[in-house]
Amino acid sequence: MLLSEAIYLFRLAEGAQPDLSQHYLAIELNDHSKDLLKKRFDPNEKGFNVDPHHVTLKYDLDHEADKGLLSHVGRNVNMRVTHHVSRPGLHAVRVVPIGKHAQSLVASAGKEHPHVTVAHDPTRAKPVQSNDLLAQGPGVRLPKFIHVGGTVRLLPKST
Repeated sequence: MLLSEAIYLFRLAEGAQPDLSQHYLAIELNDHSKDLLKKRFDPNEKGFNVDPHHVTLKYDLDHEADKGLLSHVGRNVNMRVTHHVSRPGLHAVRVVPIGKHAQSLVASAGKEHPHVTVAHDPTRAKPVQSNDLLAQGPGVRLPKFIHVGGTVRLLPKST
């Protein structure tokens, strides 16, 4: 458990409402899953940051409206990687949660296109642009799905 999660849960137990404006809710991939995605989808092009790190669930959090989502902090989630999508400067993979609990979590977060941004060239794309890319179509279906997993976490927003 990350320190930010421990502090959040401790303050919540004491009845306080910690400041969520500095964090977002995500499924942080475990090391094995990160390694699998790096090996399989590294574009091997100069200038790319290859860092498959997480699936964003919700960026702007609210204590009351997101109480149900926040109750999942610390839970493990399994997913299938089903499609790969790319454009110049950007590579992402579509993920599908496995199991009713994980499916409910992702659905209640309102994620239309759950995905992991695998690699991006910061001179040509931002990771957030994966959302737009996935909205254009499903991408290339993988002949064999890849199983990945992670933990629901509160991650710090970049400044």
